[in-house]
Formats: sequence, C-alpha cells, structure tokens
Amino acid sequence: MSDYLPSTVLTNILSRLEVKTLGRFRCVCKSWCSIISSPNFINKHLAHNISNTHLLLRYLSLCPKKEHYSLRSDYSFLELARIKCPFKTASGNFFRIIGCCNGLICLSDDYFGYRYNTIIWNPAIRIYVSLPTPRVCYDSYGPYTYALGFGFNPNTVDYKVVRIAYVYVDDESGSGYGRYAVPPEVEVYEVSTGVWRNVSVNGVMYKVVEFIWSSAFVSGAVHWVVYDRNEEGGGEEGQFSNRILVFDMGSDVFSYLELPNQLANVYPLDLSIAAFGDTVVVYWCQARVLGRLCGRCAVWVMQEYGNVESWSERFLVDLEGGISNVVGFRKSGELLLEKWIGSLVSYDPESDRIRSVGIHGGKDSFFMGNYVKSLALLDAQKEVLGEHLKFVDGADVEEEPASSERERANEETDLLMSLVTRMFLASAPLHL
Repeated sequence: MSDYLPSTVLTNILSRLEVKTLGRFRCVCKSWCSIISSPNFINKHLAHNISNTHLLLRYLSLCPKKEHYSLRSDYSFLELARIKCPFKTASGNFFRIIGCCNGLICLSDDYFGYRYNTIIWNPAIRIYVSLPTPRVCYDSYGPYTYALGFGFNPNTVDYKVVRIAYVYVDDESGSGYGRYAVPPEVEVYEVSTGVWRNVSVNGVMYKVVEFIWSSAFVSGAVHWVVYDRNEEGGGEEGQFSNRILVFDMGSDVFSYLELPNQLANVYPLDLSIAAFGDTVVVYWCQARVLGRLCGRCAVWVMQEYGNVESWSERFLVDLEGGISNVVGFRKSGELLLEKWIGSLVSYDPESDRIRSVGIHGGKDSFFMGNYVKSLALLDAQKEVLGEHLKFVDGADVEEEPASSERERANEETDLLMSLVTRMFLASAPLHL
C-alpha cells in the first residue's frame, strides 16, 4: 500500500483523526493497524491533539450513590460528555484519583483500609492496567502509611506509578508508642515492565502528610507536601518543618523544593499541592482538618518552576460556610472550591465574587484535572503485562450529550474518513 500512498502522508492524515475513528480504522487492514498501534504514531497523535484538552470533573452523588466522571469545557464549564466508570470500590464510595496524564487516569481504592487496587485507565480506548500487589503491604509489614504519584518518564514516555511507604515501628524505649519510620520504602511500577521495583532512598527524612495527601506531576517529576516534626516545639505552628518532596520520573532521584516562609511551619495537613500549568501551586486552607470550619484559603504559586524565590501569594479566599477542599483552577483564572456542605462553588479573583456551580457531591469526592483523548496504552505488551492488561467489556464508556458542535465534529470526521478510504481503495486492492 505504501507504493500508492506514502506512509508519511498516511500517518499525517491519521494522526489528526479522533480516537474513536482510529479504533475503526485499525480494522481496515493489517498495515493500518500496525501504524496506529505503534509508539511513534501514538506520540504523534497525542502531539497533534494535546491542545484539545478538556476538564475532567469527578464527584460522588449521594442519591443515588454513584461516581460521576464529567468532561467539561474549560471556558464555559458546560458538560461535553460523561464517562462511565466501569470499576467499583470495595467500600462502595469513590476512588482516589492519583492523577490524569496524556489521557490516562490513575485510580486507587485506598481511602478505607489496606487495599492494593490501583488502576491505570484509558477510557477513550477502553483499556486499563490493574497493577500487581506491591512488596510493602500489611500482611508482610504490618501498619504503614503511604502516598502515590503518577506520571511518565519524559525520556521514554513510559507511564509510571511511584509508591512511598512509611512502616510503623514500635518505640525502642518501651513506652508503648510507635512512629512511622524514615527513610520510607519506595517502589516504582512501570507499564513497560509490568512489575514493581525497589528504588534506593537517599536523604528522604521527611514524611508525606497522612491520608489526605495530594500530588502533582510537573516538569517530569511528582511533587508532594512533606513535613518533619520537632517534638520539642510547642503549639500548632513552630513544631513543623514543611517542604516539597520531588521525585524525578526520568532518573528516579529524590530532591526537595523549599516552600515560602509563610508556609514552612504551618500545620502540614492544611497544605495541598497541584499542577498549575508548567509549575506548582500550594493551597493553605487553614484549620480544615482540626474540626473547625475553614473559611480562608491562601493560594501560593511558584511563578518560575524551580526558583524558590519566585513564590507569590496569588490571592486569599474568604468563604462563608467553610472550605472543605480546593478543586482546582480554570484557564479563566477562576478557582473551584468545595464547601463543607458538599457543594461546588467558583471564585473569580478579578471581581472577588463567589457563585454556585450547581453541582453537589459527597465530601472530599471532588477532583478536577486536564484530560485529552489519546491512544496511550494501545501499544502495551500483553506478553509483558499478562492478565493485568484488560479491556472494558460492554457498551462505550463515553456518553456524549447531543449538541450542534458535536454533530458538526462528527460530520467532519465522517467526511475525512470517507476521503481517506476512497484514496486507499482507488490506489490499491486490500491486502489483508
């Protein structure tokens, strides 16, 4: 076929098509299937479509109790599509979303008890990887606390999950009290190998905040807020030393970034971190875990990534009724916040106004991240991943609301499909 239609031309045409269309085109012939499933094409397709990013909003409705995954416009916040989640948590509640990256969603069922159900899922092509049980687990090590991070190696585009576990040890003095030991046990899972491997830890003597930890994948690295505690210090503040722990997904090396002085000694569970474009943002929601209503949230942005002198307090939000969680930023600059009563509100820093978004969900169930449809995992090797590489059965996982914009997009796609098919059929007979 390449004698009639050069592969470079064909690749350029195909890389501009939607994921669902390419799924059908894989059935045209073996050579098309081979092209579309190749790592180079998957990366080329992602590069062409990376600007077509939407917001993924996840929340848990209570009546009925159900997880909702909603794709929304970053400009109007209108719903564009709904994604059916084919997975269920053991508790019947909601997954922790570790992160979204290049069309992949990493889920972990770890909110309630020691469980090892971690999933890397591409809803656009209905493929997911169920990670094997890690080395550090309750049966082998007893009590522990841990945190996860998700991203990819920028050198190989190999998707990875990093797991930091702090094992509980008894106090040597025999007081009956114990502590979570440092340095932690660190394991990394790579899709290319399908196994967890140990990573050496040098100089990591800080701890990730327990249970409500957050992570951010930025500039090829995962970031967490970590702390050290000075037992001789007094009061809520002054006894903590807070920093940002950084894990480079390319070199598997840990490092630190310093927080601004205003956040360096506050109660660490009041801090959370998120990606903000090409840099990181830290939210300080004061007293949100101490049983008091938190009505104030300070937003700190590292304006130049890696430059600790560039930290700037972007604004301070005062919210009557209390803030449960910061959900994230939109391109417009508006900040989405979850109130204690479970409603989602939007804060406009330009006008200093707060408005309801009209969405209600279970407490702490809101998540928002950037999502783009991709072919990631289409090149995953069955012989490497074995039974851990799986396909979602049943109907399409995506339900798209009818809209004139969507209908126009479908018409354009159908036209392009017809043109490409006619070019191919006119050039040569099918060689299956």
